[in-house]
Amino acid sequence: MALGLLALGALACNKDRDPEPVEEIMPLAVGNEWVYKVSYYDGNGDVYREARYARSVVKDTTINKSRWFVLSDRSIVQNHANGYVYFNRANNDGVIIYPNARHNGIGIGYQYPNYKLWVFTNRAEAQQPVLCNGTSYDARQYSMKYQYEYPGNPTPQIIKREEYVTQGVGMVRTDIYQRDSNMLDRKLELERYTLN
Repeated sequence: MALGLLALGALACNKDRDPEPVEEIMPLAVGNEWVYKVSYYDGNGDVYREARYARSVVKDTTINKSRWFVLSDRSIVQNHANGYVYFNRANNDGVIIYPNARHNGIGIGYQYPNYKLWVFTNRAEAQQPVLCNGTSYDARQYSMKYQYEYPGNPTPQIIKREEYVTQGVGMVRTDIYQRDSNMLDRKLELERYTLN
């Protein structure tokens, strides 16, 4: 019995310590900033509007004895042994956004009052050239499928998203598709970035 309690105590202590990140998927430092051109597409596949979107690392903080970074969109993120994760306040834990190779092919379910959402993420094995505003980056693709399940509707609604991440730069392009379609809804392309 005492040995069992000791093992349980050791597991509890290990839970409080995050291992070192396996890889730095996103460069995180206070002052880092990425500016994107956002293109919005209509039902015919034509761009009908463009805008700019800036995301920056505002500050760092300690949560559960590990270092996290607060972004300008108020999300809290870190590079973790499981990949690039965001802090889920509801569960007081990290949720994988970009998995490392060991956690590829993950699916996470969220229950909401009116529907259930499943998010499935796949990481490409190799990097590939990706064009963004006339600049080519070697980037890894993260394919995401958001599957919405509504009560009384046997067919889930699906939104696909592909994000391309370059090590040492960050997310360079995101393609977001229209619901239940292979037509683009929005595209974010990196215009410029500042790393500290």
